[in-house]
Amino acid sequence: MFNQKPKRMKKISLSIAALALVLTVTFTSCKKDDTAVPVVSITGNGTIELALGATWTDPGATATDENDGTITPVVTGTVNTDKVGEYTITYTATDEAGNVGTATRTVKVNASGLAGTYAAVIHYADNTTDNYNPTVTVSSTVYNKIFVANFGNYQGSYTLTGTVAGNTITFDNFTSTGSPVIKITNATGTFTKTGSIYGISSIQYTEQVDANASSVITETWTKQ
Repeated sequence: MFNQKPKRMKKISLSIAALALVLTVTFTSCKKDDTAVPVVSITGNGTIELALGATWTDPGATATDENDGTITPVVTGTVNTDKVGEYTITYTATDEAGNVGTATRTVKVNASGLAGTYAAVIHYADNTTDNYNPTVTVSSTVYNKIFVANFGNYQGSYTLTGTVAGNTITFDNFTSTGSPVIKITNATGTFTKTGSIYGISSIQYTEQVDANASSVITETWTKQ
């Protein structure tokens, strides 16, 4: 009888070990078979447009997984409403099996805060100056486009189109159709914030009138 008891205990121990092995294999297999990616759904619109200086409040996103249920997404990305541009907000959800789901939102900060009338001073290469009042309007369809009417105070009231990125403005080259022929190239500008007011502060460009030598012109602007 004493010789049989250890054999019986050994048999029970082997059975428990076998059961543990089966459970381990089953659990591992289930985890391995979980390849479903969490579904991330953004709240609100996928593209949001804001004016310069507006307050950015993230509407957020939700995520669900077929095995783990509700998951709280991790949010990455920032929006700087003091600079014109496109910003991407990414929402990421990871389930217990390591599957990753993502969704993104685009936030466009537009140039509308630059619209208005300005007092401009032209600084010529010979150190003389001139004063005039350009008017800035913005595109209703393209978030980063502006239009400057009466640019440079030339006869004919020329309008220049500018593209804003961050706080820098790059203007399209321009050639007039009148007489004299005026070419404006390499025109750039910057905008600044004074208190809560956004406005263009400086413009620089190369001017050529007919066949005369070109010169670099600088203008300082103050928003009215």
